[in-house]
Amino acid sequence: MVQNQTQLVTDFHKLYLGLDIGSVSLNTVLMDENHNVIEDYYDYVHGKPFNVLRERLTSLLKRHSSDSIIGIAITGTGGKLAMDLIGGIFVNEIIAQA
Repeated sequence: MVQNQTQLVTDFHKLYLGLDIGSVSLNTVLMDENHNVIEDYYDYVHGKPFNVLRERLTSLLKRHSSDSIIGIAITGTGGKLAMDLIGGIFVNEIIAQA
């Protein structure tokens, strides 16, 4: 029941996904069109960053429609490969910090 209510809410919002995928952790943020943080996570990757990425994305998509995610930005050492796998834009870490 809660999942359906979440689905209805996010269908009316444009969401932006930010990922920082590195050798130690995956940082994830989901923001709405007003830049409010909807969800954020810090996951240790234990040497398997893309397995953790898959798990995190699967978890997010259980609560939010993929159609509601209108932008994806990725940074980190695994960012370019992640971009090739899921789409979005790659942003250099130094620029992302600025």
